Amino acid sequence: MVLEAGLSERLVDDLPDAIVVIDRVGKMVLVNKQTEIFFGYQRHELLGQVLEMLLPERLRAVHVRHREAYFIAPARRSLGMHLNLFARKKDGSEIPIDISLSPIAINHEFYACATIRDITEQKKLHQKLHKLAFYDVVTGLPNRFYFHEELVKAIEHAKNRTDVKIGVFYLDLDYFKKINDMYGYEYGDLLLKAVGKRIRRLIRKKDFIAKQSGDEFTILLRDTYDGLQHVDTVAKRLIHALKKPFVVNNISIECSTSVGIALFPTSAHSADDMIKNANIALTRAKNHSKKSYSYFSEKTNKTFVKNMLIENQLRDAIHNEELSLVYQPIIDLRSKTICGAEALLRWKNKKLGNVMPKKFIAIAEESGLMGKIGCWVIREIRDDFIEWNEKYPKKIKNFMLSMNVSAGQLQDPDFRKLIAEKRNQRSTLCKHLILELTETTLMRDIRMSARIMRKIHSLGVRFAVDDFGTGYSSLYYLKKLPIDFLKIDQQFLQELPLDKHTVQIIEAIIKLGEMLHIAVVAEGISLPRHVVLLQKKQCPYGQGYYFSVPLPPAQFEETVFADKSAR
Repeated sequence: MVLEAGLSERLVDDLPDAIVVIDRVGKMVLVNKQTEIFFGYQRHELLGQVLEMLLPERLRAVHVRHREAYFIAPARRSLGMHLNLFARKKDGSEIPIDISLSPIAINHEFYACATIRDITEQKKLHQKLHKLAFYDVVTGLPNRFYFHEELVKAIEHAKNRTDVKIGVFYLDLDYFKKINDMYGYEYGDLLLKAVGKRIRRLIRKKDFIAKQSGDEFTILLRDTYDGLQHVDTVAKRLIHALKKPFVVNNISIECSTSVGIALFPTSAHSADDMIKNANIALTRAKNHSKKSYSYFSEKTNKTFVKNMLIENQLRDAIHNEELSLVYQPIIDLRSKTICGAEALLRWKNKKLGNVMPKKFIAIAEESGLMGKIGCWVIREIRDDFIEWNEKYPKKIKNFMLSMNVSAGQLQDPDFRKLIAEKRNQRSTLCKHLILELTETTLMRDIRMSARIMRKIHSLGVRFAVDDFGTGYSSLYYLKKLPIDFLKIDQQFLQELPLDKHTVQIIEAIIKLGEMLHIAVVAEGISLPRHVVLLQKKQCPYGQGYYFSVPLPPAQFEETVFADKSAR
């Protein structure tokens, strides 16, 4: 054939993916060896047939329309992107595939080359990650991340209904630690499982229960129409029901519960605030009396006043030179050398003393101060980098410098302009800079995130997903966004002892990174056993207090560039 004369059939046969070349009417004019293996057909059975014979019947008509549009207007390339579909083998079985079309011209004739890849293992890994990340392994209940998603949906639904309220219950078991100490963790886990089942039987099918952490549970009461009557009734039922003994392995165990309650829209207007306020109310209930429940009340909430004080002091923090950076080394776990650092923000105020980053950064984001602070951080990193680059050009050649970025910063034109400044280009900072974003930040507006990130990525700046494994269940964004690093959330290593389920999550994330060619960094390494585990699972990078606490710039320079070896 003319076509076969224009292509190297041997080269195509050596490719690991199924390759199918089709003409303008969709007929297959060339298939490689992998296509035969992949679909179970002989080559002569495929040549001359339309590509859609390799798809399930339910997908064929739609695919024909897309294919025809592709040949009519190839510049649009509506199928040029990677699409996840199902393919149909000769034996009738279906498998998930990734397919993309690329235009090719042979002897002045226009063809399309379809590249087909089996993503069965990737799908299985995705499902495994979803189950491990969104369900509690002890009770089998949804976990706090799943609960948060459901609460967000419930709030959006209730916003359009003036007669509807939502209730969030936050409860834990009184004296659970004593039960664990007396009977052991195995009995404690069985008790938590029994508690979850009992709570499930007490609430309506449309309500939602989740396991938070330790001995804490949350309940979402949807659509409460009768004021506080239904909420009061459920709270009293819970407290009464959990007073009754539980039989665990033929042993009768008594426990009780306290409950904190927050209501939408009276107590809060967001999912995070509802959970937080319900937890505050729980503390009040426990402090008042065990086996009781309490509603969140703004009048008794001193947190608001404290936050306002922090915000007011934070507004002048840059001018008063109260902010500073510290650098925590990032270790190449393969060579045991320091290969980078994460820049962390610190604030020491005259009135408040040392303020925890989690506290003031959240307030900075809510108050709109984070843009100004973020620009200050970039300038400080740049100045430190320029100084180190002049002193230690060889040692800093491949050095990574990362910083955390919020959604507001990413969308802030001033922040983006600062990164793109010619001074940063001349100093080569961009080639060393890594911007860390959480999954929540990325998914707020994935189209906008993709557009902005690609522009910044084109400057040489790389991106990392921070706290990976604790956010969205969809891995869709990893394919759509320019992601270079996944940072395993430190909570996985901090849950001691490390059970097999936690290890499975860590291993799954590392394998996912390998599959997608994304480097993985483990955070929160604090013990030798963590290093052994991560090296065994072939995690390339890590950071944590085991290697070094975050260091001020001068001490970091002396420690790191004087001696790049790690323990």
